[in-house]
Amino acid sequence: MRPPLLLLLLFVLALTAGCSVRMGGQEVRLHRDGDSADLLIVYERVTAAQESQLFRMRDNPKNLIDATRWAERFLEGRRVGTIGGWPLAFDLDDPEAMAEVPAALREALADVSLDGHGAFLDDEGRLCGWQKWSIPSLAALVGAADRAFRDHLSALARTDRFAEQLGFGDDATVELFRARLADGRPFLRFVDGALLIDVPVSPTLRRRLLADGVEALAAGAANAAIENERQQNPKQHAEICRIITELLDHVRKIVIDDDRVELTIDVPGGRPTILLDLERDEEPYDDVLLDILRANGHEIETAFERESLIATWPQEESPK
Repeated sequence: MRPPLLLLLLFVLALTAGCSVRMGGQEVRLHRDGDSADLLIVYERVTAAQESQLFRMRDNPKNLIDATRWAERFLEGRRVGTIGGWPLAFDLDDPEAMAEVPAALREALADVSLDGHGAFLDDEGRLCGWQKWSIPSLAALVGAADRAFRDHLSALARTDRFAEQLGFGDDATVELFRARLADGRPFLRFVDGALLIDVPVSPTLRRRLLADGVEALAAGAANAAIENERQQNPKQHAEICRIITELLDHVRKIVIDDDRVELTIDVPGGRPTILLDLERDEEPYDDVLLDILRANGHEIETAFERESLIATWPQEESPK
């Protein structure tokens, strides 16, 4: 059984591109002004992913090539990026990749602009980077994502494997999803400065999920479905959990009705805020990617202070 919100995560992952770079840390700052928003993304201690490290190049050179290609696209000013690292990576200027994205979402993403970017070295000579993004309409972007998700579910609903693909193991919830698709109510909305995630859930499934959670806490382990996902895709599971943990800091309200669960996630406005602040030190830094970029003729700024970049961003921050 898949927890209902996992459906949204799996849908997002299906739209993302591969990324063979690894970061030692990342900071994402958000500044929303009404319906529009600016993002400042700082990438720290960037290198090739572990499977692309120099000592494994002979065995698996493709991943290192992919990491170099991604980094060079970044340096060229293409709309490539990643939030939290693999698997949430994207290349909005790749026609082949964007052809797989639903039309409504593709049109909304076309308006997202990259207003600045650069690469620099930190005090220890490790590769870092930054990007400034502008989103002209959060409501339009979220609305397009909802339409794409709805179209995805509608296509599944026309098959005889709808219940199996949803993975709930609960007929009542499957019927609630069918009803939601029929009446047109959204799964995702951006309203009054907040992202609303509204998922149909039957009382039976809700009690089962709650029981699984209580049992998991008592046993000191995740429920069986999540544990199975963790064992089969440990890297993906760890990255998703890390990002979800950060984003949960911004959950304002959870509404539980008889047939739905709705999460309200604040998208702070007026004052800038730190949306994500990730740190990873579990793997040693390797400068193989930096060496390749320099060998390919890319100049990386050495006399750059990270604080000078942050100073260009609005300074008043809401508490994290």
